[in-house]
Amino acid sequence: MTKLTPKKEKGIRFEIFLEQLLKENGYQNVLRNVEYHKERYVFRQADVSYNLIKDGQLKLVVVEAKYSSKGGISYKLRGGEKEKNDQVIEKIDNVVDETYERCEFIGADISVLVTNKSFDDQIISAAAERNIKLLNGDDLSRIYNKLYGEGTIDNVIENIDLKKYNLNKNTIYI
Repeated sequence: MTKLTPKKEKGIRFEIFLEQLLKENGYQNVLRNVEYHKERYVFRQADVSYNLIKDGQLKLVVVEAKYSSKGGISYKLRGGEKEKNDQVIEKIDNVVDETYERCEFIGADISVLVTNKSFDDQIISAAAERNIKLLNGDDLSRIYNKLYGEGTIDNVIENIDLKKYNLNKNTIYI
């Protein structure tokens, strides 16, 4: 396994936690670390994706996972324009537009922004405008405790052994 920074490890553990939680709740085709390609170098990554049946229709859901070891998640992103595999990614300066753009690119029916902490008011407002569902740490704790009883998400995440999981990308061509 490639050497990961402690921050990256926690993010991957959080994605694994979400993947397992979705599978154990009966969702279908749950994939973690998915690259959706339109062309060889034109792609977007989804932290987690899955299918559900809603109103008799099969829906694709993409999840953007934001793990925080500190406080809540803020609206503004740290970077700006990025270049990835010779592809310049449009300058997106906030987490809501980033999530929305990925959903649009992938053609997903539903997008969910999830964290183990909280979202600032600007995220809550902008996500409502973009029809992005939010799931914060309190919501996740309620779901987890309903399934497993008491416990904290951070303790569960800390105890995930990355060696037991395939950390390779899943690639889907659309």
